[in-house]
Amino acid sequence: MNVEIVEERRPELVKYIEITRQSAEFIKQQLKESSFQLEYVHNMFKNCDKDNIYVYDAYLITNGKKIHVGTALVFYTYDKKAYLGIIVVHYLYRGLGIGTRIVQEIIRRAKERGIREICAEVLTDEEYQLMDINTNEMMVRRFFEKNGFKLKDEYLYCYEIMT
Repeated sequence: MNVEIVEERRPELVKYIEITRQSAEFIKQQLKESSFQLEYVHNMFKNCDKDNIYVYDAYLITNGKKIHVGTALVFYTYDKKAYLGIIVVHYLYRGLGIGTRIVQEIIRRAKERGIREICAEVLTDEEYQLMDINTNEMMVRRFFEKNGFKLKDEYLYCYEIMT
């Protein structure tokens, strides 16, 4: 399977930072218990280098055609960390290693930039349902663990980049 990962700098997506913060606030209000660690989210986005927001798109190359099959959004911070804001693979192409290829490319590029840590937050099943996202907490946890991320806090997974 031939998969191409394309990185594109997208500073105009800075608005996603505010949308994510608002989503975290909304989920906290809707649910009595929520995994969203608002303090972590606020600190990460406060330190976000607004000029270094990147989208990673995955394309499956088949019969000379490029099919867009996945996307990730990464925020780099001034303190040499990265936040994986979202990673999604089209449901027809899940289980083929495309998400892993995206994460591997993110890690490779982060190393080139001198990033020390990449973090991602896992939501609860109830939060995924509330946001109408077709996945579950255990699948997401296994995905991050399989890709070398370690549980740092109850819902926060981080990949430490060795220098």
